[in-house]
Amino acid sequence: MVDADPASRAVDVQITRLRRKLEPNPKMPKVLQTVRGTGYMIVAD
Repeated sequence: MVDADPASRAVDVQITRLRRKLEPNPKMPKVLQTVRGTGYMIVAD
């Protein structure tokens, strides 16, 4: 759990950076997915 200002985009920036490193196509993520209203989920094959 992250204790941050809800208006802060710091978590989103970090997720974007991780996607650039992990995903073959960061625009269509398959490994690090967004779960709306909840957060993020790592999907392992």
